[in-house]
Amino acid sequence: MEYNEEFNLLAKAQADQKRQLDFDDLQREMSGIDIGKIARFLSPEARELLREGKGKNGVQELSRLISAHELALMNDANYAQAYSDYRDDLDDLADKAEHGRSKAQALLDRLQSEYDTARLKAGEMPDGTLVYQDENGIARTEDGQEIGVAADLPIEWTGGETTFETIDAQREKLEQAGGAVKAWTEFEQEVLTVQDQEETRAEKMTVEEMDAIIEELNDKMPEIQQAQQADVALDAAIKPVSLDF
Repeated sequence: MEYNEEFNLLAKAQADQKRQLDFDDLQREMSGIDIGKIARFLSPEARELLREGKGKNGVQELSRLISAHELALMNDANYAQAYSDYRDDLDDLADKAEHGRSKAQALLDRLQSEYDTARLKAGEMPDGTLVYQDENGIARTEDGQEIGVAADLPIEWTGGETTFETIDAQREKLEQAGGAVKAWTEFEQEVLTVQDQEETRAEKMTVEEMDAIIEELNDKMPEIQQAQQADVALDAAIKPVSLDF
């Protein structure tokens, strides 16, 4: 089974377990057993009202003191459960984003090290220009510019130099890994921004709004494969495969 499938199954199992715990806690709390579950989404003022027992009665008083969102959390079990599930989904996406970014960064760091090592084995012209011999015996700069027939250049080739095909493949892998880091970093920031906005929510949400936000974020999540460039032989073509994350 590919990594991204295993990752998603594990995340779903953890989310399902958390939702069940939330649901059980919610049922106890809405029946009058105060376990502080709803309070995690409330402002300090609303938590104080809840502790004072004003969440069951005095709805008019509550509506003047706290937001419509908080009032719904304290008095509507279905809304509280839906919102709890929504926040769990956001937490799950934040975990995936952090995981993807850290793995992409680790890969980028490793590829950068390999790339730097490969450049140390380039041929070097008298003026310091680094050149690489391709499979046809033509010396090229790293960006592909042709310098001339390798054997005719003032370089003592030993046969152990990095080839042009090698450095070109490594450069491409490095660029792809850098793109993956950028994509995961931007996605993580977007999820964290949504989470931060929820901390000051005042308006009551609909279930459709919650679902739409989660769906949009899921659609924006980078493919796991973007951070899974293969460990291939240095002279092989690049091909994305699963890494053992």
